[in-house]
Parts: sequence; structure tokens; C-alpha cells
Amino acid sequence: MTDAVNNLPHILEEHRKWRMGEGGARANLADANLAGANLADAYLADANLADANLAGANLADAYLADANLADANLAGAYLASQHVIDGGQRRDGYRFVGWIKDGALMIRAGCRNMTIAEYRYHNSKQNDAAISDETASILDHIERVARVRGLLTEAAL
Repeated sequence: MTDAVNNLPHILEEHRKWRMGEGGARANLADANLAGANLADAYLADANLADANLAGANLADAYLADANLADANLAGAYLASQHVIDGGQRRDGYRFVGWIKDGALMIRAGCRNMTIAEYRYHNSKQNDAAISDETASILDHIERVARVRGLLTEAAL
């Protein structure tokens, strides 16, 4: 998708129509080179951004709920949003992102999309102590940032 940046307005409009049940098509930006693209406020719920190059992209307040960001390059991407929390990348390459969905703190890492409580349980079964410790630190970070931003209530955990 070499022309993804030039076609973004059309792709985003078709995606909006698709999400609203008005025809259109799901945004498929897998493998797209979106480095430096301005996606501020873009509605990308359920979009496919797997393996996309989003390095340096402006994703401020972009709505990314349930978007596929597997192996996307977010290096230097501007994610300033009170709703999306970038937890960073674990040593094995998994990038962790948190957000609030229906009042719950959600975590996406790789293909997994779980509440933070579910992810903590999943992590408790991890055999590699170093990976488990690093994951716990990432989850703690995401939770703390969500609290500082005022996004969490006790029910969200």
C-alpha cells in the first residue's frame, strides 16, 4: 500500500461508512507506510494496521479500539491522548497498549485483547520469570497512567 497516505481521506471515509453499516469497507492498512502521517482524531476502530509503519505518525486522539496493531512500528509516533496509553515494547517484541472500553481498562499485546485483570491472570501463568516481571511492570505503568489521567474507577479494574 504505497499510496496509503495519499488515499487516507478516502480510506477513512469508507471505514466510517463500514462501521456505521452504510456500505464502505474496513480500513486495511496492513503493511502500509504511514510514517509521519497525520492521523490525529482518525476513527480507526477495528482497522487493520498490522505491520504498518507508523513511525513518527500523529495519532493524537485517534480512536483505535479493537484495531489490529500487531507488529506495527510505532517508534516515535505521537500518541498523546488521554484515552490511549502506550505501555512500550517488551523485550520479545510485544507492544502493549491500554485504553478504556465500556469502563474497563483494556490491554492489547500481540493478538491478545483482554482486561487488565485478565492479562494479569494470563501473565501469572508465564513460565519465564524475566518476561513475567517485565510484563507486570508494563501493566503497572499502564494502570498508573490511566489513574493519573482520571480514566479509572475501581470498577474499571
